[in-house]
Amino acid sequence: GTGVGAGATGGFVDLNKPSPDKTDHYFCGKGYEDALSKCLTHCPSGSLMECPDGEICFFNTPCDARLLTKAPTPPSPTTRPTTPAPVVYASKLNKYFCGYDWTDAQERC
Repeated sequence: GTGVGAGATGGFVDLNKPSPDKTDHYFCGKGYEDALSKCLTHCPSGSLMECPDGEICFFNTPCDARLLTKAPTPPSPTTRPTTPAPVVYASKLNKYFCGYDWTDAQERC
């Protein structure tokens, strides 16, 4: 059967081929050359309201909105743990180890 999107290709989207969704190729620019040289602002509705001031939405550009996806920004490092310790520090469970004594624990754990 015929289908559309990732489902039609078994979940695989070939980004080397232009998107069959014509709205993926709508991009903003001061002129057509500007829009296709930047491929920066996608305007999927075709409206210039989606574009920065002084730019309009151009159709049929070689730009592809599927290529605009960016990796998420990793979280900033913290100075304190973000999750509580599994055992309270003062708990006697912090003193439980495997083995009957130090030598046994060293050999078996």
